[in-house]
Amino acid sequence: CEPCGATAGVIGIVVSVVDETSRKGPNAPLRLILRDGSFVETVTIPVPPSEGPTVIGGASNRPGVYSVELEATGYRAWRREGVRVRSAGCGVRPQSLSATLVRLTE
Repeated sequence: CEPCGATAGVIGIVVSVVDETSRKGPNAPLRLILRDGSFVETVTIPVPPSEGPTVIGGASNRPGVYSVELEATGYRAWRREGVRVRSAGCGVRPQSLSATLVRLTE
């Protein structure tokens, strides 16, 4: 086992995102917001590739209980509460989530 300082960060929360209709990643800028108490992390993908699901993540090497929110232009916001990321040796045990985004109707 390598010393903790020698290992790369382990992403704590990984979200696979698809459009409800196309089952591909949304063709819009995507923003992931992770909250654990006063800690807030925002990750943005300007326009993700449209082939297959879009994968976005954060909370590297940071255990906690998170509120997870996804925002994409033209879609309803997606949320999950109480997502627990646990410590695991030198990093964390990743939590994988699946998000299906629903388009806003006019």
